[in-house]
Amino acid sequence: MKVKLGLGRLCLALSHIVTWDENSQFIKGERVMLWSGEVHPWRLPVPGLWLDVFQKIKGLGYNAVSFYVHWGLVEFKPGKFNTDGILSLEPFFEAAKKTEIYMIARPGPSINAAQITNGGPVIKLQVENELIKDYVQDLIDKFRTAGVVVPTSNNGVWHAGYHVPGSGIDLVDIYSHDGYPNGFYCQKPYDWLATGLPGSWHDDHMRISPNTPYAILDFQGGAIDDWDGAGADNCAILTNEMIRIFYRNNISFGIKIFNIYGMSTRLSYTSYDYGSSIKEAREITRQKYNEIKLQVRLLMSSPAYLTSVPASAPKNETWTNNSNLWVTRVADTESKTSFCGVQAQVPTFLGDVSVAQLGNKKLTLNGRDSKIHLTDYKVGKHDLLYSSGELFTWKVFERTPIAVFYGGAGETHETVFKVKPGTQYTILEGERGVNTISNKNGLLIINYETNGQTVVSIGANLIVYLVDRNIAYKFSANSVIAKGPYLVRSAEIVKVATLEMRGDINETTSIEVFAPPSLREIRGNYDDKEWTIADRNPETSINHRKPTTRMSLYAGEYGYHTGAQIWRGHFTATDAESSFNISMRGGVAYPFAVYLDETFIGAHAGETQFQIPETITKGSKHVMTIVQDHMGLNGAWTAGSNEFHAPIGIQDYNFNTRDIDRKATCKLTGNLGGEDYVDQARGHVNEGGFYAERQGWHLPGFDASDGVDHAGVVFLTEFDLDLPKGYDIPLTFDFKNTTTPADFKVLLYVNGYQFGKYGTHNTVGLLLWSLEPKGVKLAGLDLVAKGVYQSGYGEVGAGPQPK
Repeated sequence: MKVKLGLGRLCLALSHIVTWDENSQFIKGERVMLWSGEVHPWRLPVPGLWLDVFQKIKGLGYNAVSFYVHWGLVEFKPGKFNTDGILSLEPFFEAAKKTEIYMIARPGPSINAAQITNGGPVIKLQVENELIKDYVQDLIDKFRTAGVVVPTSNNGVWHAGYHVPGSGIDLVDIYSHDGYPNGFYCQKPYDWLATGLPGSWHDDHMRISPNTPYAILDFQGGAIDDWDGAGADNCAILTNEMIRIFYRNNISFGIKIFNIYGMSTRLSYTSYDYGSSIKEAREITRQKYNEIKLQVRLLMSSPAYLTSVPASAPKNETWTNNSNLWVTRVADTESKTSFCGVQAQVPTFLGDVSVAQLGNKKLTLNGRDSKIHLTDYKVGKHDLLYSSGELFTWKVFERTPIAVFYGGAGETHETVFKVKPGTQYTILEGERGVNTISNKNGLLIINYETNGQTVVSIGANLIVYLVDRNIAYKFSANSVIAKGPYLVRSAEIVKVATLEMRGDINETTSIEVFAPPSLREIRGNYDDKEWTIADRNPETSINHRKPTTRMSLYAGEYGYHTGAQIWRGHFTATDAESSFNISMRGGVAYPFAVYLDETFIGAHAGETQFQIPETITKGSKHVMTIVQDHMGLNGAWTAGSNEFHAPIGIQDYNFNTRDIDRKATCKLTGNLGGEDYVDQARGHVNEGGFYAERQGWHLPGFDASDGVDHAGVVFLTEFDLDLPKGYDIPLTFDFKNTTTPADFKVLLYVNGYQFGKYGTHNTVGLLLWSLEPKGVKLAGLDLVAKGVYQSGYGEVGAGPQPK
């Protein structure tokens, strides 16, 4: 397959797609960190499994794959080529495109037109591999004539400066070299080469090729096991621990294009396992797979690294009081974010700061190890002053960043955020892991031990996970952060923000998906134009207690008499609001929760006061959302008592500044249709006003892909019930207690009924409403047979369904 456009015309038309400067490559104008793994299609001659390997590589956070084309297979006779069958690269490229990863080609015949600019995934072409020959320019000319416009690179067998741009003939666009610093002696996998750890590679790069991004296109990912060798598992051990040190060492050099050789499946016996992070049998059970994931996910969530510049000397005693430690500061030239090794002093926007500041004020580095500490780092809109706990990744969900920090088991760490005075924090989980927390002078300092999992909520919209390394290994990061599965192949928000996750499990696994508890109605883009406007004159109310609000806010006067009711008040701030007071009524044991825009500010029953966050400013527009449960009208001993008629809804409200009240507008919603309810089969008291109820998520036959958008609010499942005929078997749902004490309510639906009869095939819906900012987690829900009785009663049909 060849492109017939002339060289000059094609380059002028398409070369802007893939470009580069001294810091990184650009793809379609966006800086890209290329982290790649080596995969050779002919070593796995089953095209149907290429996608499997690519998905496992993507699961690490990688965004590229490098590949050889075996010239000896393709050109089976001088001048004769075969690219059919197993030698066809089209399925290989299609698998890459489906996985959305780029490709670095180590070329042979038939791949010349596979660039990303022509619809393919290739974004870099390595002209030759580890050969220093004078025909490199001839190869470049042939590729360019054939239509290749992506950047070219070499792969020097060592960091010697061959084929450097601007040095003469045989020039590539981006200079690169390889490195195997820990050798291949798998017989003694715990013995490392005494002189193996590089120290001058960044300085060498700046001397050799300062105008191109630092690239290593062939770095040690495993080791060769010769005939009569020690076995692939020993080769894996040789490079397991090495990855934590040597790969971070490369990060300290400012590496921006990095390919690991020996990613999956030389002069060796038939096996090409190589001790790599993905075994020859495509398993991902080696420690190095997860260790690489921790490093890659950090870089992929840190755009500041792409323009960072390392300090000259790696052994820099400016940052530590221990001369045995190598420390390199890698600082972004624009945001001043720093990526540093272990130290006692770190540079921040507050000046040099000692780490740690609390407890014994010491950090540990156990045995052969390396760490990356961040300073002046942005987690969403939040400022991280420094953290000795390493960052795995962070993502923003519903304007709330969730960040995951980790360390070795039993290590002491500190993570410090810049906060506004008065910012509150809550330890949501793992209180024993926290040594102490200091909240003063605008800094929230968390001193903790990484044992198990600790979760801290900071302010209204930041959640921090502090875990040990073994737990961090279980995390994955796609469009969501998840913990538990053996492999998450994909996780994406589809249709109406529905989470669709695919992956593999190798044992009974609990899966946790991390996102803040929320309601659809509090989103900033939520449209309540179809809701009922609360505009009834309080003077015309038929209730014995006349409303004291500007408009009647009794739900019954608008046709809502059952289930949850939701109120939304729209107002413009006057810049003096600090508190919100409200008095509500909802029956015995009813709760309500209050949200200012997307921020939960409290929950209660009865009359209470809520503090308004300081983020509110004069003239800004806001929505106060109140979710209220309706537990029914009160009973009383005296016939005709007004207690029977006590209205459900908002009895009174006010801000600490009354100016808002005259201009606020209010809307409400409840069960679908209100008094003109839709579900005639189940009756009007079956449903309330939660979004899931109004959309029918709890009904049999509902397709979750059409709208379920909040894992953690509604859970749906289906099951078949196979009970023997002639028996009466009472069944109950048993709720296990919450993992920690919490305030919440649960609505249980069975086949659309708020707890109804079972059929042979059953749909169960669970609506979990947390009344706390930290959310709530049920330990379990079981369907239990309470007894088995042989009975002559006969068959019992399922409850009626709407026609």
